[in-house]
Amino acid sequence: LMGCTPVSSSTRRHVFTRLYEESKLKQKRQEQREEAAAEAELNAFSSTRKVISPKRATALYERSMRMKAEQEKKREKAESSVQNTYSPKPSKKVISRAKDVNDVQMRAAERLYSSDHLQRRDERLEAEKSVVEMDGCTFSPQLVTKQKSSSANGPAVHHRLYNKASTKKEAFL
Repeated sequence: LMGCTPVSSSTRRHVFTRLYEESKLKQKRQEQREEAAAEAELNAFSSTRKVISPKRATALYERSMRMKAEQEKKREKAESSVQNTYSPKPSKKVISRAKDVNDVQMRAAERLYSSDHLQRRDERLEAEKSVVEMDGCTFSPQLVTKQKSSSANGPAVHHRLYNKASTKKEAFL
């Protein structure tokens, strides 16, 4: 801080006080501008607002409620008339073979939902699935089951082992 002149404490206080007062003045002006803008906006709104009589307000309210009720009735009527009315019809070829259309539809439903039909369909799908799974396989093992132990055919295991050990012992002696 060479070449700077020392500043006295009273001068420093004077500078801080001046800056503080300027800041307060700016803040006050800003608040006044915001208040004036809010008041102008309020005046603009109130000048465009129309005042109507209570009778007129009641009439408008009742009219809107009637319109709402009419719209609700129209919507309910439309919903009730748009229920599921579609019913598939068999072809003319099928109808010509059958005596009655309802008979054809009933037989198809019985066939599709019968337990025998469902079981055959499941078996067919499983067979198709196994064929598709085995389609690219090059190895197909053939399992050979072993016969049960010879103990069923001959003496028990401990007797066989004892006899075998005895013959080896005699041969050794």
